Amino acid sequence: MSRAAGCAAALALFVLSCDRGGGPLFPVVQSDRWGYADDDGDLRIEPAYDQAQPFSQGLAAVSVGPKWGYINRKGRFAITPRFDGAKEFSQGLAAVRVEGRWGYVDKDGEIAVPLSFDEALTFSEDLAAVVQVGKFGYVDRSGKVVVEPQFDGGGPFREGAARVLKRPVWGYIDRQGGWVVEPKFQHALDFTEGLAPAGVGSRLGFIDRGGRSVIEEKFDSACPFSEGLACVRFGPKWGYINKKGELRIEASFEYATDFSQGLAAVKSGGKWGYVNRKGRLVIEPAFSFASAFLGDVASVTTQAGYGYVDEDGEFIWEPSK
Repeated sequence: MSRAAGCAAALALFVLSCDRGGGPLFPVVQSDRWGYADDDGDLRIEPAYDQAQPFSQGLAAVSVGPKWGYINRKGRFAITPRFDGAKEFSQGLAAVRVEGRWGYVDKDGEIAVPLSFDEALTFSEDLAAVVQVGKFGYVDRSGKVVVEPQFDGGGPFREGAARVLKRPVWGYIDRQGGWVVEPKFQHALDFTEGLAPAGVGSRLGFIDRGGRSVIEEKFDSACPFSEGLACVRFGPKWGYINKKGELRIEASFEYATDFSQGLAAVKSGGKWGYVNRKGRLVIEPAFSFASAFLGDVASVTTQAGYGYVDEDGEFIWEPSK
């Protein structure tokens, strides 16, 4: 799915985490140790971890040596490090790995779904994709298999449908595993704002939940809609269209990503910056990579390391390694 996978938003390594119990905390690195800072750039959890993931539902996965556990916003372990792999919490559960097998734990660290899968994705709309013997299926939060492993690929449920691969083509299923859109696409991405990028040939367009073509297949790559716009590629250049398929921001970028908080990261002249919904560069391209804004802050990469900028492009956390 190389063409559809062109959305740079999926490549962001560090995403801010807004916890309902307070303001956002995000991972920061100092001298190869990870901690957490707030959106004022103040260090809130001292760098003490080998690796750190964003907070989700009040907890963040961190590693100490080879083992992963979860800390709370005070930096205290809520779940002691004992896992070989760990993912973020979603809908009260997190996927964890022990000796090559994945399952799910609750926020007390108790095994909620047995470690019996080759791979496990995060929960979305009360279901999660899991892999057994190379096939994708879906489980509910009790661990019940609601869609038997039978697919060659699968994504999360979005707007009541999940994209799945029945090699060599993609389609979309409902929560019972029935076809919402029959498999016929060479490329397919998730539904957002009522539409999904998909293509039966080498190019992509957009379909609705009934599988009907809404925007013709004329793009070399495309991303799901966000804030009413979708990034699309014509040849080597990216721009943005509206839901009528009209080009709203000229295809002039080397790469483009989804809009968030009214801004989107784009690559121009070999560097990343940010445009607004009118296509105007509001933060000049100066970064090796840039991720989506969450709240007033976005993570960026420079030669000096990972840092965070505000909506004016000012560093609230200077890049560091």
